Amino acid sequence: MAERGRPNVLVTGTPGVGKTTFCDGLAQATGLTHLEVGKLIREKQLYREWDDEMDCSIFDEELVLDALEPLLEEGGQIVDFHSSGFLQDDWFDLVVVLRVETETLYGRLERRHYGEAKIRENVEAEIFQTCLDEAREAFEDSDVRIMEIHHDTQEQLEAGICQVQEIRHRVLPDVNPAGPRADRLLAEPGGGCGTRRRSTAGIRAAVSRQSRESPRSFNLWEGTLLMSMPVPRRHSWVRLQLLFRADPGRSAETRVIGICLSLP
Repeated sequence: MAERGRPNVLVTGTPGVGKTTFCDGLAQATGLTHLEVGKLIREKQLYREWDDEMDCSIFDEELVLDALEPLLEEGGQIVDFHSSGFLQDDWFDLVVVLRVETETLYGRLERRHYGEAKIRENVEAEIFQTCLDEAREAFEDSDVRIMEIHHDTQEQLEAGICQVQEIRHRVLPDVNPAGPRADRLLAEPGGGCGTRRRSTAGIRAAVSRQSRESPRSFNLWEGTLLMSMPVPRRHSWVRLQLLFRADPGRSAETRVIGICLSLP
């Protein structure tokens, strides 16, 4: 596959580990597109058999690969699927394997009204870390990083998204020949997840500096800035998420368009 303008991230794991929820949050935080392979299989009927006992389709690998390839060429996709062994390793820049405790998984699958045999099969797959081993084997000959993230609680979900953002901004920056982008801005020292402070004024200064260095027209920037700040006398931290919009074409104006505060 030709060089991509934006990274592709694969999120895999046993059914019920929370892939859809995680991918939705990651897509909102990064601006990447959430691509549900299971939904794609159903909509385009990329299967040749149906398993009545497990009440699921047996997807056709070649049909799925043919459908995915044009969608991943330009990058910018978060691919959400429970199976990774048949995927091409050069399609992805990062692989995330979600894990949960078996009790958590059992409860989630029960709420989906899965049959007992289907629940047992998925719980056993999680116990024996089937999806993790499959991903490791599929990407063992590549330089793609594999992250194992636990997703039992909302706090773990947020922390996992933050970890992926950190890697994406520092290791997998977007390639944009038309000019700088918000993700490059966040990758500068002092930006990104786990930082102690990054003020709106600091963003404006960085935007202004890059505007002078690259006197060309480029699109409106939109992005997410995550900051962590200590809480006095509580020995803990709060996470502040700022959704910002910057238009370097108009005096490097930056506006905060949303705030999300996570308390410990």
